[in-house]
Parts: sequence; C-alpha cells; structure tokens
Amino acid sequence: MDKFSKRSRRAIVAFTVCFLLIVLIPRIYFYYTPTTKFSLTESMRQLPEKEKVAVKKRIKKYHDDQTNKIKKQYKTPPSKFDPNKYELKDWMRLGLSEKQAQTILNFNKYGFDSEKDLLKCFIFENEDFFSTIKDSLSFPDKAFAPNLAVDLNRASKKELMKLKGIGNFFADKIIEYRERLGGYINVNQLLEVYKFDQEKLHSIKPYILINKNDIQKIDLNTVDTRRLKNHPYINDWNLANSIVKIREQKVRYTKVKEIKESVLMNDSIYKRIEPYLIIK
Repeated sequence: MDKFSKRSRRAIVAFTVCFLLIVLIPRIYFYYTPTTKFSLTESMRQLPEKEKVAVKKRIKKYHDDQTNKIKKQYKTPPSKFDPNKYELKDWMRLGLSEKQAQTILNFNKYGFDSEKDLLKCFIFENEDFFSTIKDSLSFPDKAFAPNLAVDLNRASKKELMKLKGIGNFFADKIIEYRERLGGYINVNQLLEVYKFDQEKLHSIKPYILINKNDIQKIDLNTVDTRRLKNHPYINDWNLANSIVKIREQKVRYTKVKEIKESVLMNDSIYKRIEPYLIIK
C-alpha cells in the first residue's frame, strides 16, 4: 500500500513547483534586467548650473561643520608649558582621550627636547591638535658652555643629563650599558644603546670624552662562563662555554688571540671583544 495517496502526491508536487518559482523568478528577473549605476557625480551633471553650485556649497558647509566640531574638542593650554612635565590629567584637559594621553606619557620616557621630538609621537600628527598647542610649547633650554665635556666612563646620571637630548631614560640606559660593557672605548658604541640614534649621537659627540684607562677588562684565565656570556659582545652561552673549555684544555691562556681557536668565534666578534680581554 502506498504511503501517500494520489491526491497527496499531487499536492506535494504542486507545492514544490510553487516554491521553486518563488525562489527562481526574482533571480531570473535580476539576471536579465540591466542594473543602473548611480553616483553623486553623475546625478549632479544632470542638474542646472545654479543647483550644482548650491549642492557644492552644502557639501562644503557640512565638511566645515565637521572640521569645526573636531577642533572645538581641543583646548588651548592656559599658559606656556613644558610637555615633559605634563601629566595624564593635563593632556586630557586639552581634549585628548585617556588612551591618547597615556600614549604621550609612554613615548615621553625618551624625552621631548623640541617640536621635532614631539612630532615623532603619532598623537601629534593630528594637525588640529598640534596647531592648538604649538604656540604654548616651551622646551627645556640645554645651552652648552664652550668648555663642557662629559667623561663617558665616569659621568654620573646628573652629568649625562646636561647633554642635549639626554634625559632620565637615556642617562639610565647609557650607564646600564657602560656597566655591561666594562666601559666605553669609542663614542660610537652609544649607538648600541637601546633607542639611541645617529641624530642624538651627532648632537653630543663634540662634548664627549673617553678615558680608555677606565675599561674594566676580563681576565681570560679566571673568568667563568656566566660572566663571559653576559658581556654584550659575547652574549652566547655556547661561545662563552667553548672559551672556558679551551682554557681548561690548555691549563691557561698565554695570548688573547688563542680564543680564536673556538669554532664559534669569528673575526667580527673577536674584533669587538678583544679590547675588553686581558691575560694575567
């Protein structure tokens, strides 16, 4: 016996046909009907000249209103200010969001010495905001005396901060790297300091002195692997360990260049580390 009667089967077939027609007819219609592209430019071409002018004025007015609306959110500082001393709440009073203000503070750990430094922070790429505060900016004056000279291997943090572009952050980094190296032998080594660039080096180079007698050298016959590995120019456990192992095989080093027997030592590393090594 059939599961569906003849009448039921007809009803199912009729329903299926109707469903397909409902789904397919719109698709067929749109496929064969050409679409008309509309653009504001094309529609304006069809307008009389007077109406074109009126539309352009309305567009310009809308643009100007939006621009003025943005500008109004920024406030002129009440007086001249040093951007290095502004706190989160101070920047927010000028119309910045908390996130924008925090971005400036994070960037400011490198110090702002000029408008050029300030513009390196992308927040100040906003021309409306920068033009609002530009005339109120006041940067610390770091004028140099003709006889100013800073001994890079002996200078305190306070003395380093007398140099143009050297604030709290860079003074700390210079001293930190000096301790890791065992002292500077060349002013160009400052470029190895985190975030220190050629422009900053050029501005302070004439005021830097280096006394190579202050270099703390490493005795190859007593140093351990950990001490060697921590030097910036070794900075590799396997290389440091191989230098110590070669010494153990020899009993002691007689010449610094003997460390070149390590297969991990290349000429570039040797040239940099050699001034910091000694045989006792």
